[in-house]
This record gives sequence, C-alpha cells and structure tokens, in this order.
Amino acid sequence: MAASDYNPASAACADSHTLVTQHESRQNPPDIHPQAVNLAFEAQQWPELVKQISSPDDVIVSKALVVALRYLPQPLEVSKATKAGLFDAIADQAINSDAAIREQVSNCLRLSLNDRAVGHKAAAAHSSCLKAVKGLSCDAQDASRLAAYEAVHNLSMSFDGASLLSRAGFVPHLVERITAETRDDMHSHLTAALARCVNAHGQQGVAAALDGACVQVCTQLLQKQLGRDAPSPPVVCGCATALMYTAVPPAGKRQLIEQGSIAALMCILTHASTTDAPAAAAACGALMNVLVDDDAKREALSIGAEPLLDSLRSAVHEYAASGAHMGTVLNALRALATLAAHPGGRQIVLEGALLQLIDDDIVPAAKARGNSTLERLAGKTRAVVAWRP
Repeated sequence: MAASDYNPASAACADSHTLVTQHESRQNPPDIHPQAVNLAFEAQQWPELVKQISSPDDVIVSKALVVALRYLPQPLEVSKATKAGLFDAIADQAINSDAAIREQVSNCLRLSLNDRAVGHKAAAAHSSCLKAVKGLSCDAQDASRLAAYEAVHNLSMSFDGASLLSRAGFVPHLVERITAETRDDMHSHLTAALARCVNAHGQQGVAAALDGACVQVCTQLLQKQLGRDAPSPPVVCGCATALMYTAVPPAGKRQLIEQGSIAALMCILTHASTTDAPAAAAACGALMNVLVDDDAKREALSIGAEPLLDSLRSAVHEYAASGAHMGTVLNALRALATLAAHPGGRQIVLEGALLQLIDDDIVPAAKARGNSTLERLAGKTRAVVAWRP
C-alpha cells in the first residue's frame, strides 16, 4: 500500500490481532517512553496486555507485566487497566511458580492501589485482588512481600479502603505479619496499615484488634524499638497510633493496662532519639484515651507523668514559633486534664506549673494563631486543674 493511501483512521479500526501483527517484533522493543506509542495501538493496548498477562507462557506474562509497570504510575492508565480487567488477570498470576512474576504482580498491585479514585473502588469490586494481596504478603521472597505490604498500606489510606480491609479480615492478618517480620521497612507499612484498619468505620476493625493480640504485639514491637539507640520513627508512630485507636473502648483501655503499654508510651516521650512529631502526638493521644480509666491513672502516676508535661512544654514552644506540633499540644493537654481528675495527678500538674504554662504560653499562642479549639481546651484544662473541693 502506498504511503499516500495510508489512512490512520482505518488503522485505528483494525482488529487487535491485525494491530499486534503489525507491531510484532522478534527483538525486544527499544527503551522508549510509554506515551510514545502508536495511536492506532493505544486503544487496544490494555485489553491486549491483559490477554498476554493471562497467557500460560511465563515469558509472555513477564514481558507484559514489565510494560504494565511502566504505565501504572499514571492515574489515567490505572483507570484504563481496571476497565480492561487487570485485577483479575494479575490475581491469577499471584500464585505463579516464577518468583520474578510474583514480584511483578505485587508491584502492579502496589501501583494500582496507590490510586484512590479508581484503584480503591476497583479493589472493592474484585475480591480476587484482596486475596492476591494477602497471598503475596506471605510470599517467600522479601521483595514480593514488601510490595504487597505497601499495596495494603496504599489501600488503607482511604476510609473506604481501610473498611474494606477490616471486613476482609486483614486486622489479624496484619498482626500476624508483624510478628513474622523483622525489618523496619516492612514494619512501617504493616503498622501504618494496621492503625488505619483499626480506626475503620463500623468498629469492626477495633473489635478484631481487641479479639486478637493487636495490643500485645504493638506493645512488644514498641518496647523492642525503644530498646534501640535509634528506633524507627514510622514504626514507633504506627504502633502508638494503633494503640491510640484500640484504647477508645473500655476493653481496649484494660488491655493497654494489662500489657504495660502505658510505660512504653511514656518512654516514647522520653527517648532521646524519638523526636518525630507524629510519634509524639500519637503517644500523647494513646495516653489521652487510656487515662480515662482510673486504673490507668494510677499506673501513670506510679510511672511518673512528667514526660507528658515536658512534651507539652516543648511542643507549645514549637507551636508558638512555627505552628507545628499542634497535635502533640492538643493530645498532651487533654491527657493532663484527664489525669488531673485524680488528686495525685492534680498535684503533679500543679507542681509542674501547668497553670502558668497555660496562661503564659498556650493561651497567647492559641490567640495569636486563631486556634479557638486549643483556646477552649486550655480553658477547660485550667478549670480542672484549679478546682478545689
């Protein structure tokens, strides 16, 4: 056919077999940008890739997955891939005997579930996706497990995704994987996902956590981290956040008291290397929730509540200077107000000059930044601390 007779529109209407034949090559294609494809092939690329991913030939599957991994970082391509049936195709390959293919499948899931707009909705519509992620999170290969953990973490970033994981029974699974792993990079994804699943809507996540060993495992991992010279801030934050959410119901408060979690949370605030603001805020939040229980108040007083005061004082100065550490200020102030309901707690905060800190630093900083929530909380805390029978 002459060049003058070539019609791009007619090529775009050709069937997929003809298009693949036209683009077929015995050699690997050159390393070009994924967007630099022929427009005639673009309309059929994902249906054809999905077909090749479902092939019984591992060589074809591997090459198709390599191409898919080049496209999936783009949100638009995730939408096209899910419509073409990518999740079902890669779920079938999640049990492939080839370790390299399983790793590629894990990374496809990781990238697909990183897209909240499409990936999370598609995961809810394909139960095979969660089954594949759960299976790959137990893979013998470290790289496959790490990508699967990150996929779970990505899915948990939305409330719908976290609720989906909780309903699918991922809370006990994540707890089990935490005990099985030793690396910080894996624990960081696992604990972050666990904390969000525990906080999922419907209380199903926190119920599953309390029925299992979530509090015990998170406390032990926290103690192990704090026993090191340089603990991992993401792991410490993930454990403290999970404990914060499990401490909301009365049964959770009781478990934190029994497992010695209060001492571990106080240790976060005193550890020389734990300067991460989210970790401190999560620790203060967990103490804020658990100290509602009278036994927890007595436990905290036996340990010493000075770390809460020191954290509040340090965080207030940072907040006044730059507006940072607001979460630590709010949680620590609320925890101290709760503790001050106990006579011994009121004595500690009075000796620690909490009233002076409220009048001289917290209230002026809240007014300067227009933070009415902090201003109201400071006023309520002052009333509790200054109360006399």
